[in-house]
Amino acid sequence: MSIDITILIAVLGFALSVGTFFVGRMTAAKNSGQQTGQVLTELGYIKKGIDGLERDIKEIKRQYTDLDVRVSKLEEAIRIYHKEGV
Repeated sequence: MSIDITILIAVLGFALSVGTFFVGRMTAAKNSGQQTGQVLTELGYIKKGIDGLERDIKEIKRQYTDLDVRVSKLEEAIRIYHKEGV
């Protein structure tokens, strides 16, 4: 009972192909997971940046409101000053 060399080569080639397929599939899954993790990390950085910008905008709005109040008081004082003719 001897095994023909061509059949042996065909079986080994098939086994190697199947093994390569599964190794490639695992590598692709690993790379996909790494890319997903990287994207999520970058999204976290973007979110932190947006949160910082929102805080800055709130502070600028507060400063603008304070300045608006001060200008209104100044305008009223000037109006009173001109009415009195001082």
